[in-house]
Amino acid sequence: MKKIYIIPFLILFTYQAQAQFTLSGQLRTRTELRDGFGNLPNKGASPAFFTSQRARLNVGYSLEKIKFFTAIQDVRIWGQDASTISNADGNKLMLHEMWAEVALANAADSTAAFKGLDYLGLKIGRQEISYDDQRLLGNLDWLQQARRHDAAILKLMHKGVQLDVGVAYNQNTETKEGRIYVPGNVPTGTATGQIPVTGTVNPAGTNGIGQMYKSFQYVYLSKKVGAFKVSGLFFKDDFQKSTVTPTSRVFTKGLNSRLTTGFNAALLPSPTNKLTLNISAYQQGHQNKEGNPLDAYFASIYSSYSFGAFSAGPGFDFYSGNNGEHATKVNHRFDPLYGTPHKFGGLMDYFYAADGHGPAGLKDFYVKSRYTKGNFSTNVDLHQFLSGNQIAYRENNADALTRYQSNLGTEVDVISTFTYGKYITFEAGYAHMFGTNSLNRIKTSGFPAANNTYLPKQRQANWAYLMINIKPEFLATKATPQPKS
Repeated sequence: MKKIYIIPFLILFTYQAQAQFTLSGQLRTRTELRDGFGNLPNKGASPAFFTSQRARLNVGYSLEKIKFFTAIQDVRIWGQDASTISNADGNKLMLHEMWAEVALANAADSTAAFKGLDYLGLKIGRQEISYDDQRLLGNLDWLQQARRHDAAILKLMHKGVQLDVGVAYNQNTETKEGRIYVPGNVPTGTATGQIPVTGTVNPAGTNGIGQMYKSFQYVYLSKKVGAFKVSGLFFKDDFQKSTVTPTSRVFTKGLNSRLTTGFNAALLPSPTNKLTLNISAYQQGHQNKEGNPLDAYFASIYSSYSFGAFSAGPGFDFYSGNNGEHATKVNHRFDPLYGTPHKFGGLMDYFYAADGHGPAGLKDFYVKSRYTKGNFSTNVDLHQFLSGNQIAYRENNADALTRYQSNLGTEVDVISTFTYGKYITFEAGYAHMFGTNSLNRIKTSGFPAANNTYLPKQRQANWAYLMINIKPEFLATKATPQPKS
């Protein structure tokens, strides 16, 4: 009888030996002191102090022609709910990722319908989408909740060429008729697509547009060219049409479509190459979310050179914007899609993050430096921010425009990281913003702190944090090579 009980376990063990299974976790706490993060502080306001936490469980599985991955996470602020009450703050437990990737062909499979290709696969489900330096498409991992999409991606790799074709289509619920999509989290009783103007419409839909997309389609192509990796992107995202009344926004039939296209070129790292170089340029056209004509562009160049343990170099980013003196129907404000803005425009998230900063665009001159020794590293970055176009407002219904200088401020960012053992990282950061009246004015619509009754010559802001990142690997089994038949 004992042999009968053992047989099923032997069968299961033999099956698992042919597969690969991983189980890992993450506990990341971040304690922050905010005295002007994202917006200049109110006069006399007390700094904010809190600890946020991400708890994540990752499960990966692969066998023959399929890969499967799930990431379940809980994101919250310490003390957000009472210690004796469950989910008093609403359910913070969510499915960050759950996707499957089916291999339709690979170089070793001569029986596949698409034989001859190095790889062809279909990845479908909830997933992170990240390319190149994450300027336009990234996982935004700095946010505790990060960024993900419900999408399908056809992936092809052949002779050093990578080609990805992705699509997504969003709907609020299962419906019996109609396809109107009300973006983001909206108040109850809005099935008809009508929401109050003051209602929540997911301000983090994109970095600058403030509305979740209805659908998107994109093509990403990359190839190694000499010492560079060169990539091109064509991205089309569609937004539900809407009309605005004094009291509400009503979503209606039809879509407004935005087209973004451009390239990125990065010098590939090598043991003998001490130079880092990245160049990118993108153009946006067709329509913005309101249906107005769109003509915007972005350009960036960054380089650094390594001197042993120390590396440093300059960079410049330009985001086009609208001229406050000349109102036109054509919108020239570039929006960096679904990227990782915290990585680029200063750690304090004043630009192209959730708080917004007006339509004038941005010029960012910066110098980045890094020192590394063993398990310790320190980054020091200096940013000089200028408006991309003329800032001008008609203050208090005056006939004449009030013009503001282009200088928005100077930001200093310092981050130190220490890796302790294999799974634990300590990270401490400090940032200081020397803001100007112009920065204060363009943040007016984003936060009550920025108002015209308090305009000193300079306004300063501070931000500091301590982050502890623990990422254990609980289990990892490797596939056992099978003998050829």
